[in-house]
Amino acid sequence: MFPVKKDLTRDLLLIFTDCMKQDFTTKAGKTTMIEGRWCSVCRAEHDAALRKSRHPPRPLNKCFLQGANTTCRGHIMRFHFEEYQRQCNAAIPKIPLNHACVPPMVQKEHEEGAKQKKLGFNVVKGPAEFTRLGVLESVAKHTAINNQALMLADKISFKNCLTSMRPKLKSADLPSAHDIRVYIHNAFVDTLNKLKADIEKGPGKVSCMADGWMADTTKLGYLGMTAHWINVEESGRWRLRAEVVGFCLIHGTHARSNLGHYFVGLCDRVGIMSRTHSKHALQKLPCWSTSKNQLPCLEHVCNIASVDVMGHITKIKAIDTTSAIWDYSPGDHENRVLNGWLDVITTIQTLSIKLQSSGQCIQYFKGLQVECGMENPLKLTLHNNTRWGSAFSMLERVLTLRAAINLFVVQADQLYGPITTQQTNGRVTRKIPCTDFALNNADWKRVEEAKTIIADLNRVLHYFSAEKQPTLYCAIPAIENLQTAWEDKLDKHIYALYHDTIRDGLAKLLKSHGADQRNRKPKLQMGILMRRIGYMRLGLSLRMR
Repeated sequence: MFPVKKDLTRDLLLIFTDCMKQDFTTKAGKTTMIEGRWCSVCRAEHDAALRKSRHPPRPLNKCFLQGANTTCRGHIMRFHFEEYQRQCNAAIPKIPLNHACVPPMVQKEHEEGAKQKKLGFNVVKGPAEFTRLGVLESVAKHTAINNQALMLADKISFKNCLTSMRPKLKSADLPSAHDIRVYIHNAFVDTLNKLKADIEKGPGKVSCMADGWMADTTKLGYLGMTAHWINVEESGRWRLRAEVVGFCLIHGTHARSNLGHYFVGLCDRVGIMSRTHSKHALQKLPCWSTSKNQLPCLEHVCNIASVDVMGHITKIKAIDTTSAIWDYSPGDHENRVLNGWLDVITTIQTLSIKLQSSGQCIQYFKGLQVECGMENPLKLTLHNNTRWGSAFSMLERVLTLRAAINLFVVQADQLYGPITTQQTNGRVTRKIPCTDFALNNADWKRVEEAKTIIADLNRVLHYFSAEKQPTLYCAIPAIENLQTAWEDKLDKHIYALYHDTIRDGLAKLLKSHGADQRNRKPKLQMGILMRRIGYMRLGLSLRMR
């Protein structure tokens, strides 16, 4: 019943197994655990060749792929496209082919076949004569679509290109940067007015979806919104319309009240809430209040809870600036957490940043991974509060590279010297060696415990997004399961060190999710009702079987 992301990779599961962890023996005789997928076709060929005492077409470890979905689909495209196409056509219901699995030659044949079918259509011709408006429109489209600077039109080299195509051009015929700016602005206003008129003509309601994110470089927040409605054509045929109605910079916090303010502003700009036959206009309802009708984002709620949990077990803000990163020392008393324990998360984060700042360290660390039995070296990932799921990804990757990290910390001082040398008035006052970042068995145990706590939250995030079906009826029970999992950990002695951490995470969940559940808003009632209907249908199908 849950719309997990596995449903979006049904075609991939025809050839590959689900993700699993497998032990392999390296040439040095060491055993290492690798996470990936078995190619069912390659493994069947390998086993068949061994039964017939023949040499297998490829080694057993080559039948186990470690990459993501794109790597697996590339393997299908190179070796098993015919079998993949046969199984997709034989599946019930039929599974569409993924373009990443189709070889380029086959795609080219399909495109040529599509071109032959379009020979009966009229060919779009270019401009019959030269006009200033035509040049202005073409240059504006080139600037906007290809992400060019507005000052491109004032470049002498660009003007020479236009003049070489028409030597009789005068300076007045060439558009300037101001002309391009005015044309793009007027075109945007015309598009917005046309969109507003189309939404006004829609006989039904308008469904809106919004998403916010932050830019990695500038750390600025943005909100994008799309509108979806039914458009009735002159012939009476219904057609689904989906348009981008807004994209704006967010000032202030990402709290629900502030996001609701921007959401309503984008709706008002295209006339969604002021339509003559809308609920607001017909019933003369008051203006939408951002304080009373807040917009809760369940995925955002879980990320806020993750930030609170990470705030207890780490002082990640201690390395917010460049100078703080290089001056950070895990042995300092002010950098301790959890009643004097080593801040393992910040220690790993700082070590990862310093390790990746030097090309020699990167290459040496990759060599250590190979010595530890990893055929494909990995890169250490970093935690970011604005990137959901990054905390779990970092902890999982660090535990995978535990042996290589221990070797690097022990040997780095002899090869590269101390990580940081602090100076005051030209005199060396302190040296921070790499061995200060060494983790003992107790420290690695706390990394595993932190990963276990974050894993409960990371598991919930996969129930919040799906492309072709609603997820609200799955998201609400998923949050309740997260609360239950964390409450169970409060009763276990092994998590006694993290009881305050877990309580703060639960408090954040109850503050954002529990309040809505007590109010029994319509969206929550619909979500609970849909889940109950799903259970009833599941029970009925089991009885029929």
